[in-house]
Amino acid sequence: MRFFRTVWDSKKKIPFKKKVSFFVPVFFLRIMNYSLFSYSFKQYTGSNFVNYLRDIRMKEAKRLLAGTDMRIAEISQAVGYENEKHFMKLFKSSCGVSPSEYRRNMGLTG
Repeated sequence: MRFFRTVWDSKKKIPFKKKVSFFVPVFFLRIMNYSLFSYSFKQYTGSNFVNYLRDIRMKEAKRLLAGTDMRIAEISQAVGYENEKHFMKLFKSSCGVSPSEYRRNMGLTG
């Protein structure tokens, strides 16, 4: 997974969705079919690619919510979700609270 993290770390200023979520599958799909990519990815990480990508996005969203004053819509875009409502729904299902609740909680405890 070093490759995935390197792409993410080195391209932080470029929208995540355009550089990682698109580039990585296209890169691997050029050298293997989707089924082989999916199987190999899960064997290597223990997680499928969609869940792995979502987890990375949510971790970055948490970091941005706790450490910046960016609006939730901006954070949604920064981590690769064009639709803010979709991001908020996924964040709540993943983290148990809405992005604004998470930010409030981090402000009280951080």
